[in-house]
Amino acid sequence: MKKLVALLVVVGLGVGVYYAIQSFANFDPDKEGAEVKAKIKPGMTFDEVLAIAGENGKYQGISRQKTRVNNKEVEEIVTGTPVDLRPNNIRNYIKNGNVSEGFNLIYTYSARTAFLVAFDDGGKVISVERERTVGDLFKSPGEDEEE
Repeated sequence: MKKLVALLVVVGLGVGVYYAIQSFANFDPDKEGAEVKAKIKPGMTFDEVLAIAGENGKYQGISRQKTRVNNKEVEEIVTGTPVDLRPNNIRNYIKNGNVSEGFNLIYTYSARTAFLVAFDDGGKVISVERERTVGDLFKSPGEDEEE
């Protein structure tokens, strides 16, 4: 009886190890990131993007600030530091008109794959662009960027 229990435990562990190895072997964050990026289209709402890409991105606010250049006052658009994505807060910002210059969501899937989703003040996608990553530091001069 003890040998049967030991055998079942060993077989159970073997099956568990097999499935763990399979899941690691099939995990490809670059492919997943490219697939998610391809699904996001201009005109989509904030909630539609969340349904596709999830809540693991970063929020980056955009503001218009006045500054002086050569004794002339000029306005410039400034992007904020990316912070954790809090969907309910962003929904409130959109509803209350607190994102008058729009905002960005930045999704990073690996050291080579990241993209930025730009939104207008109404929470609709304007564009989806490749975001620079740490992997870009290791490219040769003139090497084509992946899209």
